[in-house]
Amino acid sequence: MTFASIPPELQFQAISAIDKLDRKREDEVGVELKTIGLSDESIKHLFHHLAESKPSENLLSIIKYAKSLGVDEDKLIFQARLARGLDYYTGTIFEVKIDEYKAGSVLGGGRYDKLIESLSGINIPAVGFGLGFDRTIEAMEQFKLFPEEGRRFGSLIAVFNSELLGKSLEVTQKLRDQGIQVETFPDETKDLTKQLKYADKKGVKWFIVIGPDEAEKESVILKNLETGRQEDLPLKNLISKLKEG
Repeated sequence: MTFASIPPELQFQAISAIDKLDRKREDEVGVELKTIGLSDESIKHLFHHLAESKPSENLLSIIKYAKSLGVDEDKLIFQARLARGLDYYTGTIFEVKIDEYKAGSVLGGGRYDKLIESLSGINIPAVGFGLGFDRTIEAMEQFKLFPEEGRRFGSLIAVFNSELLGKSLEVTQKLRDQGIQVETFPDETKDLTKQLKYADKKGVKWFIVIGPDEAEKESVILKNLETGRQEDLPLKNLISKLKEG
């Protein structure tokens, strides 16, 4: 803000005004900036800077890493005028939008290295975000992402015993990496009968067991709780089977 000669006491108000540029015209925001005490020259410099700004080296490195993890470049949009309405951010800020959902962002956050220190006295750098549940639910309804009433969905991987917990977690992560909805049973002390009852009560479609024999053979026992059908399946075929539905 110093490039536009905006005094520190007006910077937060100026940021709040800039945050409205996605829903107000530039001249309307300019009037608001003038109302809080900015000069015409400062407003002119501010808008010029916003129009000409380029990503910093730090942002470019973040974009590079995101692309290396498979994020499409056209989904990463640098927006200099993005200004979240909270004053504790100390670095990069971000918002997540859904292209076909026009009500605004569904998630937003950023870097706030001084926030925890201001509350606890302990210097803990941090980054975080908040999810808009109302908008997320609205978007899910728009795209018909909620399961049909009474329809089973998702998978649950049982934990045969504590020694095989790691194997269950490993398979769970592999399925999640492929976009498959799955969870691991949360208590390895429960027997398989209780785990199956839990899955049935929760409305899960697929119940997956990896016992000692299955772990050795790299296979699973897969039970369809809709039909009651059970089969032994090579682990390498599990992903394609679950994606078939």
